Amino acid sequence: MRWKRSWLPGPLARRTALILTSSCMVLALLIGLLGRGLLIPSFDAAERRLAEDAATHTRDVFLESAYGLSRSASDWANWDETDHFIRTGDAKILRGMFSPKRFGDIGIDFMAFFNAEGLMLLSVENTSKAMVYNPPWLVKGLVADSEFGRHLFQLVTTSNRAVLSGVVRLPIGAYYIILTPVRPTAAKGAPSGYMAWGVRADKILLRNKATFFSSDTRILSVTSRDLPDEVTAWVAQKMPGGDVLVLPGDHRIESWIAVRNLDNKPALLLGRSAKREVSALGVSNINIMALVSIAGILLIGLLALYLLQFRVGRRLHHLLMAIRRIRGEGQVERLMLDGRDEVTDLAGAINELIDDKNRMLHERDESEQRFASVFASSIDGMLLLRDGQACEINASAALLFHESSPQQLLGRSLAEMLDPTDMRAVQLLAMLDGGVNAGDTKRCECRFRRADGSVFDCDATATVLLQNGCKLLHLHLDDITERKTILHQIRHMAFHDTLTGLVNRNLFHDRLEQALRQQQRDGLQFAVLFIDLDGFKAVNDRFGHAAGDALLQALSLRMSACVRSHDTLARLSGDEFALLLTGSAQPMAVLHLAKRLLAELRHPVVLGADLAQVGASIGVLLGHRGYTDAECVLHDADLAMYQAKRGGRNRIVLYRPDPSEGMAAPDCVKDCAYVQQAQA
Repeated sequence: MRWKRSWLPGPLARRTALILTSSCMVLALLIGLLGRGLLIPSFDAAERRLAEDAATHTRDVFLESAYGLSRSASDWANWDETDHFIRTGDAKILRGMFSPKRFGDIGIDFMAFFNAEGLMLLSVENTSKAMVYNPPWLVKGLVADSEFGRHLFQLVTTSNRAVLSGVVRLPIGAYYIILTPVRPTAAKGAPSGYMAWGVRADKILLRNKATFFSSDTRILSVTSRDLPDEVTAWVAQKMPGGDVLVLPGDHRIESWIAVRNLDNKPALLLGRSAKREVSALGVSNINIMALVSIAGILLIGLLALYLLQFRVGRRLHHLLMAIRRIRGEGQVERLMLDGRDEVTDLAGAINELIDDKNRMLHERDESEQRFASVFASSIDGMLLLRDGQACEINASAALLFHESSPQQLLGRSLAEMLDPTDMRAVQLLAMLDGGVNAGDTKRCECRFRRADGSVFDCDATATVLLQNGCKLLHLHLDDITERKTILHQIRHMAFHDTLTGLVNRNLFHDRLEQALRQQQRDGLQFAVLFIDLDGFKAVNDRFGHAAGDALLQALSLRMSACVRSHDTLARLSGDEFALLLTGSAQPMAVLHLAKRLLAELRHPVVLGADLAQVGASIGVLLGHRGYTDAECVLHDADLAMYQAKRGGRNRIVLYRPDPSEGMAAPDCVKDCAYVQQAQA
């Protein structure tokens, strides 16, 4: 059995050869598919272009031959003999020109002559055996109400000197007609008459001897029953996609192109047919390449199979047997393998891994000892949780939770230690639901709850640890309760007046901007009351600044008691106050509140053993969509307040916009006739 293992391919060699062969087969298949998907369509496109070029060339040859006839007809029309015949009707001078040989040399089938009024004088047909004068079918086909007659009448009525040429349907088929005015070269003025030449459309290509046209060329009328159905449908749809139609078949490809009549409509179809030699050759070459590729791939697979077996497979089998002899988990014995090749290098790499494992085990033991030392002596709170429950707690964590010893926190779940009202704690609880890996860390600020119900804020850092195959959650807690309290105090000082505790100008300005945006978005009305104390300076001068501060504090409390919780009362500076009313403030309610504030501010204030009394001037502004800037609102409310002061103080003035500024007062103010200036 040993010789079989030595000579028969092993699993690695078989799999490698199979993978290599399969990959090459897939590559060959892709090449074949790409060849059929890219090359064959390109062959088809090339054949289509060749077919289109052939059709276009056929039409060019047709038109070139027709142009030669047009030049010959123009020469005839300039002869004096032709003009003499038109004017006198004497055809003797032209009789010598009317012969089958002469018509054959020119390449025409008939001639027709007309006078200046468009009446036919003479028509001559070449039957290849004899000349027929005024044949009935030709006379009928060239009458005034025919397709030809319409264009002749157009020449007659416009005295146009142009030569008309194109395909015209006559009773016996489609003819190419050249219609030219008759006028000697030296003559001037209107033409003396008109001459028409005609040649059967299917004979006109024979005039061009430089081009070879085989039996693959067809010339048919658009109404011919011999047309393929596809061509008939193409003509019926007014030739979508252009003047060339290409019909590819299995072995041949056809192309059809239209020749237009005098009305610029398709009258004649020129067809060319050719063998599909390019596509056939391309398909044959692709099939040959595919067969050669498959044969080469199979040969490569067999060679790879045995090369891998003899060069790698047997050596790896010996190495595998040596590795399996390492006994038990945690075995760190080094491998012993002689040789100087890749397998020996692999054995050396395995020995390096064993050395790394020994070193990592030693470092892990030292790390666990250091962690235990840091965990116990840290001034920050630290906890270890297994399955969501505290299994180790240091002394600092016990102090944070106001516990006398860490053992009192053992077994307590993280959900019990977190404040259930704190939504930020969800990030920590999510780490207990799984889906995390060792080393993952999350940091967040959250609130914890003590056993007595009190809470404290911590900057918590959670790290997932792996110990003996079990995941632990390490929590590092930094108490930030005092820090947050200081930050809250600083934030309050930044946006509130230190003397009265009211909102300061900065916060008032921000809330006014919010009210403006809300009005623009939702249409909610707001109002601003600008309040300036009357007589405050006299109280300050008489009783001192301390008494003035006490007066401001007392009046602030009175005004705060009159306003709602969502309204904003602010001290702007000195004895100036402002009140922002939001939530669809109605004019009557705003004025009623202003009167109440005016009355409250006029009540005397006890300052120690003395009484002090002041008044107020209040400017009222009702917000509307014309305002977009907070400074403009405060400016207009300030104007109303100064109007109250100029009017005698201790009164209320409602600001009314100047119509010249483009802002009109809202309808709710206009309907209140008495709301202009209220005396308290």
